Amino acid sequence: PNALQEEAFLQFAGVCRLVWNLALEQRRDHWRNYQARTGDNLNYVTQARELTLLRRETDFIRSVSQTCQQYALKALDDAYRRFFKGLGGYPQPKKKGVNDAFTFNGREIVVERLNNRWGHVRLPKIGWVKFRMTRNLSGKITEATVSLTPLGWQISIGCKDC
Repeated sequence: PNALQEEAFLQFAGVCRLVWNLALEQRRDHWRNYQARTGDNLNYVTQARELTLLRRETDFIRSVSQTCQQYALKALDDAYRRFFKGLGGYPQPKKKGVNDAFTFNGREIVVERLNNRWGHVRLPKIGWVKFRMTRNLSGKITEATVSLTPLGWQISIGCKDC
């Protein structure tokens, strides 16, 4: 990515980390108050509804794609499900610079091959980003995850063969 895109990547990863940590704190510390006040349990659907209210109030959260934030909530919900089934540990807060990542839905992205080695992908609210295309994509694109590794930014594109 160029400098502006890298800045956007850091902003997207930071907002997704913030959404994860706020939702984790809400589930960990405030679920009894929420349940007593509303009669509902805290799950993905209720937290996504609250995310809509948060996005309405906060500009820097609104400037990041809503899908990335919803994927963070889905990942937290999945982490809790795995924990209660005994398949994983209790979800932990995310730290800056450690496993920074964000995910887009497949219908929102467009991938084009430029030549034998390179391609570019259009990410919502970021634009076209050039990347090293190591293999051909086959099937329907289901999601794309952008993550920060020690070597730089990496994109993983998930496809489903139909």
